[in-house]
Amino acid sequence: MKKLKDLASFIRFEYDLLVLKRVSKIISQIEHGYCVKQYLPVKDQYKIAFIVPGMVSYSGGHTSILRLGTLLSQLGHDVYYITYDGTSREKMEKSAEINLPGYQGTFLEQSELNKFNSDIGIATYWESCYWLLAFQDIFDYKMYFIQDFEPYFYAMGDLYYLALNTYKFGFHMVSLGKWNKSIVERKTTEKVDYIDFPVELGQYKLKKRKIIINKLVKIALYLKLDSRRAPFLLIQQIGYLHEKLSKLGYELEVYVFGLNKHIKLPFIKNLGKLKTKELIELYNECHFGLVASLTNISLVNYEMTLSGIPVIDLADGSAPTFFSEEEMIFINSNIDDLYNKVIYYLNHQDVLNDVLETSQNKIINKRLSWENSSNQFNNIIYRNVSK
Repeated sequence: MKKLKDLASFIRFEYDLLVLKRVSKIISQIEHGYCVKQYLPVKDQYKIAFIVPGMVSYSGGHTSILRLGTLLSQLGHDVYYITYDGTSREKMEKSAEINLPGYQGTFLEQSELNKFNSDIGIATYWESCYWLLAFQDIFDYKMYFIQDFEPYFYAMGDLYYLALNTYKFGFHMVSLGKWNKSIVERKTTEKVDYIDFPVELGQYKLKKRKIIINKLVKIALYLKLDSRRAPFLLIQQIGYLHEKLSKLGYELEVYVFGLNKHIKLPFIKNLGKLKTKELIELYNECHFGLVASLTNISLVNYEMTLSGIPVIDLADGSAPTFFSEEEMIFINSNIDDLYNKVIYYLNHQDVLNDVLETSQNKIINKRLSWENSSNQFNNIIYRNVSK
């Protein structure tokens, strides 16, 4: 066990060191440690460049960038995605097509970054902010699309503060949802705009459904080997749930997605990384969805809800910022709390169906969609045209 812990610590240290080396390389090219000038000329459409860390298949964050870029393109803007990490254009295009078939916008490799003039440059990850700062002269207006509070990705130290400092560069910051906005404004003196946290209504259709559970309980679990998704905590709670339900005569089936398929877990069937159609089919078969949103809420919560499955998330995370206790089931970190909540709703299935219906109504009534959120982003751009 000690050898495994030592190996895990070494791998984490090596990864952090790799990030530090990559960031230090671009920091050495930065002339000013802040945004010197912001100027957005009056135009009907803009040339917009998202500065991206490559393009990773099945990545929710990368897919969100593609959705925003595609919809801005449909609004008439000339959209580009420029990587800073050396990924080839061909590989990025292939991953993008997996993430969002029919996406719009043009991919460019790192070599284009220091010679690509654009009206608007948009950082999409804390590392990309340093690249945008280093080459700020070729972008008239600098923005930061914040999908999460990224300092929380790291322990207190170098990387934490390198990520935190990006909120002080003077870029125009726009948060995906209110949670990031509240954290950044609390940790700094900067102001942040936000767009509503959306869901893809074109793919995840509203499914009205009455859940009836007999002796077989099925759970769809979104899991990643990332502390923000609390994999150890959720697996321990599922083990406890399995033991307790079996003593009461229930059978428990847990289907996990989001991991590499070769990973074996106790009491859990690993389905690997699923496409949208496969996810919808899984949700339609299950009675509960289980997600851990210790930082910004996941798109999965919204997608599960629309697909007709009530969602369980952590009370100590960001989900309570977006949903009430009447709209989502919240559990604490005690090993028995998942069991406590599940057994309550097994005995009160009318209340379970009320939770699902209320959360679905919230999404529909608030008109939460990528189209509306992209229009909000577009309006934010035009509100800041230089006079």
